Amino acid sequence: MDLASEIKQEDDLMNIIVKKIEQVNPDLIFVQDDCSTKAIEAMLRKEITVVSNVKESIMQRIGRLTQTLNCPSTNLISSDFSLGKCEMYSMENLAVKSLTRTVDSNDTTIIKLEGCLPFLGCTILLSGPDMNELRLVKHALKKMLRMSRQLILENEYYQFMRLAALPTSDRKTPFLHQKHLERQFLIFKKITF
Repeated sequence: MDLASEIKQEDDLMNIIVKKIEQVNPDLIFVQDDCSTKAIEAMLRKEITVVSNVKESIMQRIGRLTQTLNCPSTNLISSDFSLGKCEMYSMENLAVKSLTRTVDSNDTTIIKLEGCLPFLGCTILLSGPDMNELRLVKHALKKMLRMSRQLILENEYYQFMRLAALPTSDRKTPFLHQKHLERQFLIFKKITF
């Protein structure tokens, strides 16, 4: 085989994969490893944003928050594939200082997924000059969040079992709250072109 036929085969395969992805109509795709430049450009022409080099633990967290499954292969994509959902996503560049070096704002990008169900989890970004103080704040915050979650769960359990006449409010707890979610996500573990 010559190089031109190899490139043509690769382009044909990429077009097939892009068409499969386009069938499910995602707005944003997370990829665990690298993604070819041609594939990213083809997705951008279809108005699909691609985020590559995402850690597996982050992929699992995104899957939980958006209520979808990680797709290990593009072969598993069909028109009835379950997409994750949230109301809005945005990207923000941050300037981060560490003890050893300063990172440019272009090197640290945070992607915010807003409108996910709050009881599925969240991310809290702590920053400050003193690492020891930040560790203490993080430890206290973790304890406070655990106690708050436990209190909410106990309250809902008692209301469900009608064991105690607890005051109810018009405001729903995060565990009973549902929103209409508009953005769609498709999550891949690995993709090769």
